[in-house]
This record gives sequence, structure tokens and C-alpha cells, in this order.
Amino acid sequence: MSWVIYPKAVIVGNEVSISVDAVDNYQLDSIWAVVQGEMVEISGEYKADDSGRYEVWIFANDTSGNIKNVSDYFIASEPLEFNGRVEDANKSGVEGSLLIYFPGTEQVISSLEFEGDFSVVIPDYVYDLKFAVFDEMLKIRLNYVNVSEADGKTLGLDRSELVEGYLVTYGIENPYEMSNTTIVIAYSDLDYGKEKSLRIYGCEDWNFTARKCLGDWKALSVKQNTTGDYFILAPERLSAFSVKELRVRRRHHMTLLLNVSCVNETAFVKVLGREEKPLKGADVDVFFDGEKIKHLRTNENGTAWFVPTEEGEYRVKVDKSGYYSEKKTVDIPVCLPETTTTTTSSSTTITSITTTTTVLTTSTSTTVTITSTTAMVTTTTLQLRETCFDGIQNQGEEGIDCGGPCKPCPRGIGWLWLIPVILIIGALILLLMRRGGRK
Repeated sequence: MSWVIYPKAVIVGNEVSISVDAVDNYQLDSIWAVVQGEMVEISGEYKADDSGRYEVWIFANDTSGNIKNVSDYFIASEPLEFNGRVEDANKSGVEGSLLIYFPGTEQVISSLEFEGDFSVVIPDYVYDLKFAVFDEMLKIRLNYVNVSEADGKTLGLDRSELVEGYLVTYGIENPYEMSNTTIVIAYSDLDYGKEKSLRIYGCEDWNFTARKCLGDWKALSVKQNTTGDYFILAPERLSAFSVKELRVRRRHHMTLLLNVSCVNETAFVKVLGREEKPLKGADVDVFFDGEKIKHLRTNENGTAWFVPTEEGEYRVKVDKSGYYSEKKTVDIPVCLPETTTTTTSSSTTITSITTTTTVLTTSTSTTVTITSTTAMVTTTTLQLRETCFDGIQNQGEEGIDCGGPCKPCPRGIGWLWLIPVILIIGALILLLMRRGGRK
């Protein structure tokens, strides 16, 4: 049995809906709920007239007399206009969004976007506050915040790429009382070499306005999601956190080329390294719908391939030691074969010669009948699809790019078949003219 009470925090005088979904081996007989001792119709609404906690009991029974019950609750309280501000180290307002969750759940009570200052009317209670800023590169969830105590305070969130030795640094100055926090730091916008070399460092004594660590930077134990390109932190203290790439040898930029067409057709991946030469042994990961579906490695021609089986957005990510990572996203559709047939009709006159010989008592007469007929010659031209993919015309190539000289395309028969026909007809005419001359 599953159920939903929404919202779990409501302003006094407003209604709460209760919905239940129950499945049983026997036929269900009835489902009902009891709120504060009062019977409530399922899939209906209950009006909360007083402040406080409302206990909810949900019951379901079947035709065999089996009864199951579960308990839950919701909160009704007076409205509160919750005001606040988010600003950086320069005291400038920060743009972002705020999700307000019922504590310990994923039920959103309210959501809003802001440009520095924000204001929202919600029931006066305790919530989880999730701020997303800097194009969602930083997300911070502050759990069990009493909004009446937090009202009117300023949260400091700052981003800097000037801290020496680090790709990016986020400073946090938190004014709210809370139980714990979760931070998500994304790195998809950073210029780094190898993803596995990225680390998170923390500074416990951070001067927010000066953007300076007054203590030591220490490596933190965090979770990394390489599919979504982000780290998940659960720090005990909020101060400053940086993304750092461990020292690696000099890196170079690679070129990633994709040649894709349709679902169920081979998609080619071409990787070029220094001096635009094919890069062998590069790791190629293919993602679909947020999940990695293929791990490939380029051959001596810098090539790898896969066959997409579903329509949608595919992401290709390439890594190679000594090179910066490269990634591209492409939409692959379901489509019909790209074959175009062009029919051209031409009229050709073919002359057939019929010879009739009549034998007389005194002489022989030869009659030549020339019949003119018209034949329709149909030429079919196929539009050939280019299958080359490296994007560079080189290696003696002519015309389209094929990774080398292209072989001549097959050509239609055209009018060449008429030559032997004309020769045969000419020979027959000459033969008949000679016979006529002898007579």
C-alpha cells in the first residue's frame, strides 16, 4: 500500500489531500483514513482549521477480512513571509533558485528563482533549503532550518577561479542554524586533463570577503559521479571547497569528430591528436539517457564505432593520458534509408529491317521494309551516401573526404548501349544495298 499526503506542511485554513493506492491478492473491499479521530474520504481533501500536528491513519481491507493500516502526519501552521538574500564576496546579489522541501523528504513545499533577494510565504515550520547558483554548478542543501529564525538573514555563496593551484573555489558563509548539509559541485564547465585526476579540497578557516584560506587546504573524501560530472560532499563545517587536478604531465588538446546518421546505423567516432594525426588507444565512453552504455577504444586509425539502438540524445566522452578530455552531445533520430531514385526517360528510334523475297517466273524481286519503332530507355540514378568521416581532405583524396583516394562511383549504362545497335543496323543496310545493286 502506498499513499501521499500533500502538502505535508499547510497554512491554517487550507486543505490537505490524501490519496492511497492499495493492491491485494484478494478483492479490495474498502479504503479509508482517519485524521484526528475523524473519518476522511480517500482521494478527497481535509481542511486544517487549527495549528498543530495532525495524525493520519490509513486503513485498507479486502473481502477476506484482512486489514492493513499505516500512520503518517502533516503540519498546519500560521503563514510566514520568509525573506532572505544570497550574495558573493563583493556583496553583489547572486542569481539562482531555491527549493523548499518538507524536512527529510523530497516533497517540495515551495520553489522560486531569485536575483540576490528572495521572499516567499510558507507555513511557519522547519524545512530543508536547497540553493542552486552559478548556473547550477554549485548546489547546497541545508537541512532542518527553522525559517522563522532564518528570516531576514544573508547567505554568502562565492565562486572564484583565482585561487592559485585550483581550478575553481567556492566560498560559503552560512548564517542559518541547521542539522547537516549536502553540497554538489559540478565540473563540466572546467578545463581539465583527466577526470580521474580531479580532487576536492577543503579549507576550514576561509576569509569569505578576502577569498583567502587562513589555514591549510586538505583533501576530502567525497563521492564522484563521472556520468553527471559532479562531486557530492557532506561536510561537517561550511567554509570553502576547491576542485583541483593532481599534477600530470603536459597535456594537449584532441579533436573529436562524430559521424552519425540514424538509429540502428553505425555511428563513427574519430579522434585526432597532435598535428591532427589519428589518436590510437583513446578511451571512448558513450552515454544515453544519463547512463554509460558503451566503453570503446580507438584503433590505429583513431577510430571507434557503435550502433545506437534508441532514438534520443547521446553523449560521447573521450579520455587519453596526456590530453585534455573532450566530449560532444548529438541527437540521433529514427529515419528511413536516405536513398533517392531519379528516373530519366529518353526516346530512341530503333529501325528494324524486314526482308521479303518474292520468286517470279522471269525474275526475283526483293522487297525491303523498314519499320521505325520508339524504345523507352530508363536510367536509374542512386544518390550515394558519404561514409567518410575524418573531416579533412588529405592523402591524395579527390572529391569527398574518404580517408584516402576515393574509388570511382558506379555509373549508369546511359546511351553507350546504342553503339552496337547502330553498327548492326548499318551493316544490314549495306548488305541489302549490295544485293539490290546486283539485281
